[in-house]
Amino acid sequence: MRHLHGAGRRGRPRRRVVREHLTDKAADEAVQLALQAAVIGRDGEVLVLDMGEQVRIADMARRLVATVPRQVDIVYTGLRPGEKLAEDLLGRGEQDERPFHPLIRHVPVAPLEPEALLGLDPAGALTGLQAALAGRDQDKALASGSPMAARHG
Repeated sequence: MRHLHGAGRRGRPRRRVVREHLTDKAADEAVQLALQAAVIGRDGEVLVLDMGEQVRIADMARRLVATVPRQVDIVYTGLRPGEKLAEDLLGRGEQDERPFHPLIRHVPVAPLEPEALLGLDPAGALTGLQAALAGRDQDKALASGSPMAARHG
């Protein structure tokens, strides 16, 4: 919100882009859902929480701009490289199974080989991320993510 009080133009991706967005109420519900997921999670699976309908970014931008007493233009900038119009919650071939709770998907995953963990350097990755953020380089910040996230994403 504080960004709306600065410059008169706001950049946004394409009009059809949707994302997960948590309101205060939804955040409270998400915490409850995460706690429930912690109880029912099993080895060899990833739990995907159903956070409700995705929100169109353009609609959210218009609602925010409407709260400001002066003219603010919304500029559609397009998608960044690799960015999608909508988030995919399940990968190709993954089943939407909800055996214990209607809002918690259970997705089987292959076990990680111990050798895959040996090459991880959490301290080095954190240093790279901090440097990218200090230099305001979003592409480097995103690229500095865990190699395991890239492998399973």
